[in-house]
Amino acid sequence: MKRADTEARRRAAREIDAAFASLARQRNALETLLDAGDMAAAGSEAGRFGEKAGQLRRLLAAHLPETGPPPDAFDREVCCDDDEHALRMEMPERLHAAMSWLGKRRRETLEALRGHSRAFYFLRGCLVLALAAMLAFGGRAVWKAAVHRQELAALSDFDVDLLAAPDAVPRDFKTAGLLSVERGEGHVWRWGVGPRTVLAFVLYEPRVMRLALRLSNPVPGQTLTVTTNGQETSWQLPQAKPWMRDQDDFSTTFTGIVGLNTVLVDYRLYNQHGMAFAPDNQTPFAAAYTEIRLTTRRP
Repeated sequence: MKRADTEARRRAAREIDAAFASLARQRNALETLLDAGDMAAAGSEAGRFGEKAGQLRRLLAAHLPETGPPPDAFDREVCCDDDEHALRMEMPERLHAAMSWLGKRRRETLEALRGHSRAFYFLRGCLVLALAAMLAFGGRAVWKAAVHRQELAALSDFDVDLLAAPDAVPRDFKTAGLLSVERGEGHVWRWGVGPRTVLAFVLYEPRVMRLALRLSNPVPGQTLTVTTNGQETSWQLPQAKPWMRDQDDFSTTFTGIVGLNTVLVDYRLYNQHGMAFAPDNQTPFAAAYTEIRLTTRRP
């Protein structure tokens, strides 16, 4: 009789261990979905996790009655009512709270079933709890890192039009040597002034960059040296043209790098330097741009 009772206790202990291990695997699968940002699948998996956690709770209670209430997260069946924001922000903590409570109940139940010393189970419980905490922290850290990467990637995707939308520039995008937008007689332009116009911006992921320029050139014999991340191109404009007629176009593609990127436009000639097409004005006008556009594309 005693032997049969001992065997029954061992079977119950094995069943509890197997159920807890299965729940831990399901928890890991749920955290993987959260890390991947698959909120629809994560919501469904959260419901299944809640059902399995409830089954384990009832199994433990059948062998050792509960002496304290479960955490609030467990009462809500470790589920977030299909709220995507709640899934992202609250689910990792709820999972940790539920698994910690069930882990404690498991240790207490196994101790009662197996009759091992309290010291052994205290040490084992501390190790399991520490491992659970490490897993929970690691899962949240991975999830936060994934969200951060998505935010940075979004900052690296832009289409900047410095004529049509001069203020709609991304964070960490600066200009110099470029006057404000002017309008007149149906035309819109921005003066690039000598000796140099600069576009500087930060990328958080590599991108393929396209620079497009269009201008009305008032300076005969003008040369623009366009340098994109150290790659230099000479743009020759030998003839001055009537105001806003027969405009000149330039475009180039270059590699955008993680960190600081620069586009430099150096002017060989500009007003009051090598020539004076506006002798009564000391502003170093060099080129009247009607398009300055910088676009990113993922490699």
